[in-house]
Amino acid sequence: MNGQNVSPIQTGLDALGVTAPDGMLAQLGIEGIQGDGLVKAVASRMERAIADHPEIRSEIVVTGAYILLSEVDDIELVRSKVLPYMDLAVDRGLAA
Repeated sequence: MNGQNVSPIQTGLDALGVTAPDGMLAQLGIEGIQGDGLVKAVASRMERAIADHPEIRSEIVVTGAYILLSEVDDIELVRSKVLPYMDLAVDRGLAA
């Protein structure tokens, strides 16, 4: 990385296939998806990224949380869907 400091979010975005934070939802193919569908799509992408890059799973999880929490404004959805799906994505990604 040529002496540059890269944030955990930048590392996670790269692992998820996002080249720049601007337009990340479009780059992830999830623009316009909301609620449970958004949570499932991000968790699925996280799962694949963790399977491909287990050494940076923390960065991927932080990035998934960053994406979801920036898009979800319903605390009940966070409690009932976001956190369980993120947990499942980590488990499945590590098992792959």
